[in-house]
Amino acid sequence: MRVTLKWKASSDRVQGYHVYRAQGAGSFELLGSTNGLQYADKIPKRGGGCSYYVVAYIGKVLSPASNIVTLLG
Repeated sequence: MRVTLKWKASSDRVQGYHVYRAQGAGSFELLGSTNGLQYADKIPKRGGGCSYYVVAYIGKVLSPASNIVTLLG
């Protein structure tokens, strides 16, 4: 199954966004980065669901994490 995460820009100065994912009860890991306002992911079939959050960045400065979104599997 594919999922597309979408969000609103946090600032005009943002250079990009880091997307993090946790599978089931696992720890969050960096999934990838994008300059856009969406990110597509293929959810593994292992079950247990996935959770995501996004962090904006300007250079090496990171924003606080977004709210966590959980997809139940």
